[in-house]
Amino acid sequence: NLIRTIKAYCYATISFVDYQVGRILQVLRDTGQLDRTLIIFTSDHGEYLGEHGLMGKNLMYRSAYHVPFVMRLPNGISAGQRVGAMVTQNDFATMICNFAGVEAPPRRSGRDLRTLMNGSTASQAADPEWRDEVHQHHPGQALVGLLTPRWHLILHRDGEHRLFDLQNDPDERRDCFTDSNCGSIIGAMHARMSAHHEDTQSPAAAWVRNCVSATEAVKQ
Repeated sequence: NLIRTIKAYCYATISFVDYQVGRILQVLRDTGQLDRTLIIFTSDHGEYLGEHGLMGKNLMYRSAYHVPFVMRLPNGISAGQRVGAMVTQNDFATMICNFAGVEAPPRRSGRDLRTLMNGSTASQAADPEWRDEVHQHHPGQALVGLLTPRWHLILHRDGEHRLFDLQNDPDERRDCFTDSNCGSIIGAMHARMSAHHEDTQSPAAAWVRNCVSATEAVKQ
């Protein structure tokens, strides 16, 4: 069927990318540059392949936002460590600039990922000051999200809000936004989202600030 065909195309593309990355690494190895080159393997987004009845990359479910992120730099990053902290693509630019010894762009919201690299294989963040949350922005400015290790809150300008318990529902199948015991969680997360969009001068700041009323945010 159509989904099987699309998945086959996707897997073929992944195989092609894998082959080309191998070619790049071989050239770096042959020219003696491999161990003095920062290598980052990641993606700007994932793809839906039928999950939630979706294809492509829009909306804010796990298939679209959870992407691989692998780095290699001998004498700069300890091999074998796995960091469980939540990071965003905004953090990449700051880290790369600092690795290269150049000043990062003045308008940046990214954090330096090097603070998480302590040579440990522990899954938790090495930096106790690191804030484990990710703010999601959509180019259409009608959709925003906030991810924490436990919760994922999605707000829509038209009122189609969603809340997922990632600990008990990692595939985000059950929306618990209307659950009576989630009101305080929604209220606290909405406050952080509103502050973030104000601080970053986001075009969505006004509607984010007003989209969850007091009666919606605190359900009894």
